Amino acid sequence: MQQVEPLSRYQMNLLKAIVSGIHSGFNERGVRSQFDLGAPSNIVRLRQALIERDIIYSEMNQLYITDPVFTLWFRRRFI
Repeated sequence: MQQVEPLSRYQMNLLKAIVSGIHSGFNERGVRSQFDLGAPSNIVRLRQALIERDIIYSEMNQLYITDPVFTLWFRRRFI
């Protein structure tokens, strides 16, 4: 809970997208619209902020949640 409290709405929405199984293509209009991610330039900042907080990591241009237990908790709590 301490990890998600300081996150912005857009950061939470990016996490929702990743937990929902989307690992790339966040700049596509459909994904941005479905998860309310904002402008493509915003996604770069969202991604970097979550990587710096060690909540997500990037592997081969795809984003993943760092902790699998966090993924389960987040899915139950927010999706």
